[in-house]
Amino acid sequence: MSGLSELLIGGGIGAVIVAAIQAVAARRKLKAESDKATADATQVITAAAMALVAPLEHRISELSTEVEGLRADVAQARSDLAASHAREAAGQAREAAGQAREAAKDALIAELTRPGAREETR
Repeated sequence: MSGLSELLIGGGIGAVIVAAIQAVAARRKLKAESDKATADATQVITAAAMALVAPLEHRISELSTEVEGLRADVAQARSDLAASHAREAAGQAREAAGQAREAAKDALIAELTRPGAREETR
């Protein structure tokens, strides 16, 4: 019987070894499948993110162009306003100078037409 018990024990040990090898192989296969699933999920998430980002990048580009145009418009409006203020100030200065000339002329006429003014100039 010792031969039979050795055979049974040897067969049992062999079965345990085979089961252990199969478990290690199954665990490696499961890890590889898990890694592949993780990589696939990463690719799906990356593709989804890129699908969302591309239109946003396009919109940002459009808005940047619009902002540049608006900045140019504001700069032109400021320049036009400054020129308008300068023209207005120049007009007011010309008007004030004209009024001063008129006042000086009126004063001279008043002085010359004052009674006794002709006698003082002789």
